[in-house]
Amino acid sequence: MADSKVKDMGLAEFGRKELTLAEHEMPGLMAARKEFGPSQPFKGMNINGSLHMTIQTGVLIETLAALGAKVRWCSCNIFSTQDHAAAAIAKAGTSTVFAWKGETLPEYWWCTEQMMTVPGADGCDQLVDDGGDATLLIHKGKEFEEKFAKDGSLPDPSSTTNAEFKCILQLLRDSIQVDKTKYTRMAAKCKGVSEETTTGVHRLREMAAKGELLFPAINVNDCVTKSKFDNVYGCRHSLPDSIMRATDVMIGGKRALVAGYGDVGKGCAFAMRGAGARVLITEIDPICALQACMEGFQVVTLEECVGEVDIFTSATGNFKIITLEHMKKMKNNAIVCNIGHFDNEIAMEDLEKCPGIKVENIKPQVDRFVFPDGHGVIVLASGRLVNLGCATGHPSFVMSCSFTNQVLAQLDILENCTKAKNYKNDVYLLPKKLDEKVAALHLPSLGASMTKLSKEQSDYIGVKDMGLAEFGRKELTLAEHEMPGLMAARKEFGPSQPFKGMNINGSLHMTIQTGVLIETLAALGAKVRWCSCNIFSTQDHAAAAIAKAGTSTVFAWKGETLPEYWWCTEQMMTVPGADGCDQLVDDGGDATLLIHKGKEFEEKFAKDGSLPDPSSTTNAEFKCILQLLKDSIQVDKTKYTRMAAKCKGVSEETLRVLGADFGAICESAKVLHETTTGVHRLREMAAKGELLFPAINVNDCVTKSKFDNVYGCRHSLPDSIMRATDVMIGGKRALVAGYGDVGKGCAFAMRGAGARVLITEIDPICALQACMEGFQVVTLEECVGEVDIFTSATGNFKIITLEHMKKMKNNAIVCNIGHFDNEIAMEDLEKCPGIKVENIKPQVDRFVFPDGHGVIVLASGRLVNLGCATGHPSFVMSCSFTNQVLAQLDILENCTKAKNYKNDVYLLPKKLDEKVAALHLPSLGASMTKLSKEQADYIGVPVEGPFKPDTYRY
Repeated sequence: MADSKVKDMGLAEFGRKELTLAEHEMPGLMAARKEFGPSQPFKGMNINGSLHMTIQTGVLIETLAALGAKVRWCSCNIFSTQDHAAAAIAKAGTSTVFAWKGETLPEYWWCTEQMMTVPGADGCDQLVDDGGDATLLIHKGKEFEEKFAKDGSLPDPSSTTNAEFKCILQLLRDSIQVDKTKYTRMAAKCKGVSEETTTGVHRLREMAAKGELLFPAINVNDCVTKSKFDNVYGCRHSLPDSIMRATDVMIGGKRALVAGYGDVGKGCAFAMRGAGARVLITEIDPICALQACMEGFQVVTLEECVGEVDIFTSATGNFKIITLEHMKKMKNNAIVCNIGHFDNEIAMEDLEKCPGIKVENIKPQVDRFVFPDGHGVIVLASGRLVNLGCATGHPSFVMSCSFTNQVLAQLDILENCTKAKNYKNDVYLLPKKLDEKVAALHLPSLGASMTKLSKEQSDYIGVKDMGLAEFGRKELTLAEHEMPGLMAARKEFGPSQPFKGMNINGSLHMTIQTGVLIETLAALGAKVRWCSCNIFSTQDHAAAAIAKAGTSTVFAWKGETLPEYWWCTEQMMTVPGADGCDQLVDDGGDATLLIHKGKEFEEKFAKDGSLPDPSSTTNAEFKCILQLLKDSIQVDKTKYTRMAAKCKGVSEETLRVLGADFGAICESAKVLHETTTGVHRLREMAAKGELLFPAINVNDCVTKSKFDNVYGCRHSLPDSIMRATDVMIGGKRALVAGYGDVGKGCAFAMRGAGARVLITEIDPICALQACMEGFQVVTLEECVGEVDIFTSATGNFKIITLEHMKKMKNNAIVCNIGHFDNEIAMEDLEKCPGIKVENIKPQVDRFVFPDGHGVIVLASGRLVNLGCATGHPSFVMSCSFTNQVLAQLDILENCTKAKNYKNDVYLLPKKLDEKVAALHLPSLGASMTKLSKEQADYIGVPVEGPFKPDTYRY
């Protein structure tokens, strides 16, 4: 058995210097050494790895060794090894290494076999893999050993034309003739593998689904601190770096095409745009394509633009994305590269065999392929990973995130596969808590200050003027053009009238866009009743137009009082001639709340005759609910009990449900357990048997959360601030509290308008994302006296307190886009001794403190985009509301017609999510790429989708 084989041991000193520098940039791995090193959890174990042999990987290897492991390593790519890194690790003896830059394919597979072969043992105890080649070799080895044992047949290299598979077959043929059970024993010895990449995880899932996976696998790729950091931010750094090093061509002004808009493609697209290129995108997945459109990229097919593009980057994880025919049609000296993991994204074999082709080697890893007509294309890194072939890969910091996950994954395998047998031969994801831990370990070096939740915050988580109808109808007609998903739903489902004879009631902002949703439900046969879910969000011309047309009974006007708001909700829920609605649309959960609390108090009344007591609470809103239910029970003792039995299901629009200010209501009334945060609360109720009917979680549909929340807020936050104040955003300091989907949209909007943006966050993953996008993460206390515009986007309460507002600069603008009114402590502000209120115009108030300084509060602390503007634009709401229609149809099929759903929370199938996205692409001029059957089979998806697993986060 060979010892380490590297190119030049003389490079070890240089490698050690770079390893020392990298350690400073890899705080996660250094923290792992500090935390786990003393206990030596891997003592006596063999951990083998197939992963790019770079300086960063060297720090990972020495971390595994510091935790007690005996390590053997090879690279997972023939061009990715950094020879000084390999030499430094081999010389130090922290791992046996088989890797050098520029291996041939036979050498590559020899290195893999040497890595897998452990002297004095049947194989490794645990495996680290990147792309799945080591895992593949074990599985194919066992398969061919079993075949040999059965019929004496050996692997036949001549049975394939694939050069790489020939190497594998020859290696296994030679192995079996020496040791007939080598890989069978190796498979039995290996207790688990941690897999680094998307493509490797695809392979593992396929094997697991077929019952062919020989040991458990940890999916490191889908950890947020891997996929959203290595894939997005790593590629954003390393793609332009590699193109610049390889070609010295200026990217600015060029036309650049990125094939694929997954995490890697997103990073590449933003990098190329940031470098000044005009970027085009190709995509097969309609959701990813719609995201690209929302970011201002043109979505095309490669065939449409192949002769006009200067730089082609493939980032798909599939094969033959850029074909020989494409390259023949490219302009002279077009640059072609791949960052999508495998070498066959670019059809290199076909290119190399093209009749009359000539190859000019410009410098290492840069080749110009000249066609017989004299024009040429410049191919980087022989079509393999350009960032590792032409540069040094991703920077150390971002790889620290990935590799800290690898260490935690290996520890997870140790606990659940080696010490215990808790895992089956399946694919597992690391717990979110560990993901957050990885992020938290990397924040101090970026100077980020994390916000801490208080215990209380942690626990919390009719028509005004019919004369406006004509104006409302005109706007509804315009909105229909901008809402292609809803119009397509009318066309597809309208003729069959699926909701005929049904009552569908809704509590959702009564806007023009909601009007199109209401008229879509009506067009599908429903009898509709509606109210708004926010006292300030109603657009009165929309309410008038819907009411006048008779497509819905409407109870909503802008500026309702709290008693009026709850009266409207009760009127919407009360269906003449019926016990209640058949199905419910809810946004924020007030309608759901009223049913649940109504039934609860009716049962209490039936038991002991006691009525709800409004004087039992100091909370103004809960007083209204208790008074309403007190009056109701004295008229009809079982109204809400019958209503609950009648309602077959609810589709919920938002992350946080069960009530406007419901956290405060619950605390005041002691009516529910602590947390009332979003779908989590619904699931908690379902788990306890408290949920009275099934719920469809619309919020977590990708075409809702990533479009309404990100792109909708990106549009509507600056729109509302501008309409309300006429203050220039450019040059101001703007703070966004929360960096979830809503916060991300707000932060980019404010930066796009020229503000200097600060972020507050409690979640280390979101905080690290903010840092990676160049935002400063602070606590509110650090900067409260310096900020000009405050926007709360958390979904929690008392984010901006009275004490904060007392310390703000004069005329600081304060607003909320986080759904409920209590993110800003309005009640405390209004009761502040000596406070004066100057109403500037509707929904714009200046609160003046006794010292004379004031703060400008928008929309009374409620949703600023609905209070001071017109909410999100029609197009993005078409995505959300098409999901609502599909959710109502899902309830119809699985709750009303059949009883397939229990009283639990369900998500719409990914196929429907993709359908919603696809319906919106034609109006944006996007051209979708179609998978061939062979390409679909290669990545293990149907030709027509769904294209991504449920763990994919877009």
